[in-house]
Amino acid sequence: MKLSERLIIACEEKAKLECENRRLKEICIEWQKSCNLRDQCIEDLLEDKKRIFDERHKYFMENIDLKSYNESAKIVFARCGAFLSENRELFAIADYFIKDLGLDTIADKQQKKDQRTKEEFQQEVKGETLKDDILELFKQSSNEI
Repeated sequence: MKLSERLIIACEEKAKLECENRRLKEICIEWQKSCNLRDQCIEDLLEDKKRIFDERHKYFMENIDLKSYNESAKIVFARCGAFLSENRELFAIADYFIKDLGLDTIADKQQKKDQRTKEEFQQEVKGETLKDDILELFKQSSNEI
């Protein structure tokens, strides 16, 4: 083999290696781009997850506030309804409006609730007086002996 033939073969091999090197560089660049894209997707996913958690927590706290406001409004409405129903003559409210608004049933419920608490209170007071009476009788009987 002559020197010129070896030089041609070496140049062809060099050209093949340069093409292979360029192809490998392009593959490496594409791989890095895909890794960067994957990392960005993971970051976006984590940010979305945090944002969703924060929103869920915010809505949960708002829901608690709304429930407490709702319960407070029910109590106020019941008390106002009972008051208006009991004092309808003073305010010149017709029975039709009381029934139409449903204030008569609210007043009945409120009165039953008030009556129940009065009865419970009276039972507690009676229970305490019975206990006191029993203690007093026991003390008297022990003093007599």
